[in-house]
Amino acid sequence: MKDKGLTKEEIGSILLAKKALSKLGHGSMINVKELCSEMGISGKAAYSYYRRLKGKKKVQETKDKERDDILKENILLKERIKRLEIENRILNILKRGMEDLKKGDIWTNEC
Repeated sequence: MKDKGLTKEEIGSILLAKKALSKLGHGSMINVKELCSEMGISGKAAYSYYRRLKGKKKVQETKDKERDDILKENILLKERIKRLEIENRILNILKRGMEDLKKGDIWTNEC
């Protein structure tokens, strides 16, 4: 395998490409038996590399989705904080207004 210069990941990537090409009707463009023969590895080893790479891709996709979900939640929380800050300012203004009204003896029993 080292003579040809392909890593296990590269072999796995070739098999991933074959699967993608198969969906387009061009899977026969890559001959796995010939590739394995040239690389001096068994088909079982090649597909082992493929499964390992596919597993890594799924893990990465899961991590990417989790990161995207966290970023979306972060944006929503920042928006909520902004709304709460505005509400808090409004409440403070109303509180000061009520205090000013009470100081001016506007509050009487006649109201």
